[in-house]
Amino acid sequence: PGGSGCPTGTVLHGQPFPAGQPVGEPPEALAPERQRYMVWCSRDGVRHGPYISWHSHGQLSEVAELADGAVVRVDSWDAYGRQVLVGTPAETTLTMWHTDGSRAVSGTLVQGVRHGSWTEWSPDGSVVGTVTFAHGEPVGGVESSSDLLLEPLPGGLTFVPPDGLELAHSSARATPRHG
Repeated sequence: PGGSGCPTGTVLHGQPFPAGQPVGEPPEALAPERQRYMVWCSRDGVRHGPYISWHSHGQLSEVAELADGAVVRVDSWDAYGRQVLVGTPAETTLTMWHTDGSRAVSGTLVQGVRHGSWTEWSPDGSVVGTVTFAHGEPVGGVESSSDLLLEPLPGGLTFVPPDGLELAHSSARATPRHG
């Protein structure tokens, strides 16, 4: 958000990552990652409008849209710039990554739980397994040489809004895991 990026009747808050400063290397220890830079808009003390945050080394972390304090859309990237979440709290595409940067797992969360087809890849890009979920439960046969697709996602895995904001249409809260 900039002065013109906030909706009419809202106020801009926060500190963006300094313009012109190059994005640094990700810190050695990624968890827990502190986000020092964020900007948002509020109306009558409630976040409303765009929200943007950066990892402490300058990599874009989250771009979200809020309405009266509830997240209605979010895009999220890990410290290496790989997109992790994209969507709404009602339906989100999740991608987890191997430490070498190759895709590890991808699927859809509906209301914060796995739903539909999920795929796992090895670091060389070959498919390790697929599982179909219905409302968080595996259905049909599990075709996988790994247990990763059946492991519980940490806390329901979805966007964690800053400062305890509530998610629109969902109460699931967690932080994406990487690697």
